[in-house]
Amino acid sequence: MPKAHRLDLENNHINNWIQYKMINKNAYSAKMTFEVPDSEKRIAEKADKCFEELIGLLRYATNHLNLIYEPFENLQSLDNEALKKHKKLLKRYRDAIEHNYKLIFKKANECAILMGTFATDTKTKTLMNSFLAYIHELEKQVSRLVRIFDNLDSSEFKNSLVLAIDFVKKKNSQLKQLVADRILDHIDTNILAKNWVNNVTDEDDQRVYDKKPLLIQLHEEGEEASESDI
Repeated sequence: MPKAHRLDLENNHINNWIQYKMINKNAYSAKMTFEVPDSEKRIAEKADKCFEELIGLLRYATNHLNLIYEPFENLQSLDNEALKKHKKLLKRYRDAIEHNYKLIFKKANECAILMGTFATDTKTKTLMNSFLAYIHELEKQVSRLVRIFDNLDSSEFKNSLVLAIDFVKKKNSQLKQLVADRILDHIDTNILAKNWVNNVTDEDDQRVYDKKPLLIQLHEEGEEASESDI
């Protein structure tokens, strides 16, 4: 078979295959869109926004905790008399912590209610069970932190405070990661179908992406032909 004809056939085969894959991907997207009613999509969009806002609140709460965490962590020795002089300031800070996490737990509850629409889906249920477990653990750690401010006279106040803030920050980070890496991705991919292209790939896709451009193939084959004629 002439080389040019063989290349035309190969190129047509590749183009047909790419069109076939894109038709399948479009069909997959259409199927997902069809399976999720518009009313549920609107709820999913609200949930998506709600979780984004929750991440923002967690980030703010962590930054606020650092305002007191870093000075106390670097403190070599604690002057109890100086601590008593700043008793009102420390209690205002405690009240701010409670306020921050009141907003966080309210927002988390709002997110959970929105996701209740999709509770019949096994993956959604599993993710939300994990989410609620993380929230419950965070509530416990925040409550523990707040109680420490009732013992300003304790010689262990500094160490207890730093350790408690460490635990809360750790739970903040774990919750943010769960929401950002798993829950938001689940909403976007499996409910809103934003990432459907990423879900329909296989090894053959990579072969097409790695294939040399046709002009380079022709150039290389032309050189090979010239060398064989020498």
